[in-house]
Amino acid sequence: MRSNERWQRAAMAMMAALWVSACAPPASHFYTLMPPSQAEVAVPVGAEAFELRAVRVPGQVDLPQLVVREGIGEVRVAETHQWVAPLHDEVRSALSTLLAARLGQADLYRVPQPEGISLTRITVELRRFDSAPGDHVGIDALWAIQPPGDAVLRTCSGSFRESVSRSGYGALVEAHQRALGRLADAIEVALTTPGC
Repeated sequence: MRSNERWQRAAMAMMAALWVSACAPPASHFYTLMPPSQAEVAVPVGAEAFELRAVRVPGQVDLPQLVVREGIGEVRVAETHQWVAPLHDEVRSALSTLLAARLGQADLYRVPQPEGISLTRITVELRRFDSAPGDHVGIDALWAIQPPGDAVLRTCSGSFRESVSRSGYGALVEAHQRALGRLADAIEVALTTPGC
């Protein structure tokens, strides 16, 4: 085989490889709202426990992809930046882990309840879940607490905003983790004091 033919075949193979790589879809990135593993504490079931029920989130952001705000009234669905689980599940799992660590109690959501346990039921609804890259995140939440053996619900609300000083989706997710940590703090206060 002459060197000219070898060169042509090598050039064609390189062009084919470039064409295939150009047609490949962009890589997806996956994110979680769960706190870092060092913040997780295994809590055994004791005399007191809580049940964090399914968390409701606004339908506009309850997508596999991150939904980010761009300017006034404009949002963008970040197709290649996705939650590792549905957003409502991510929020519930993160809050469950945070509350278990703060309260020293197990979350008995969807778990058979042992007899004689003192169980507090918690319901959370996010009214707003804003994500503005390089600027801020914001969570507006409403939560209700039903103490053990009490039919009366105590309802509280709060707004939690965190600055995002770095660019990138990772910084945005970290800010949401901090905001959820503040929400967990507020729920803990409502659980351990008469007020909200």
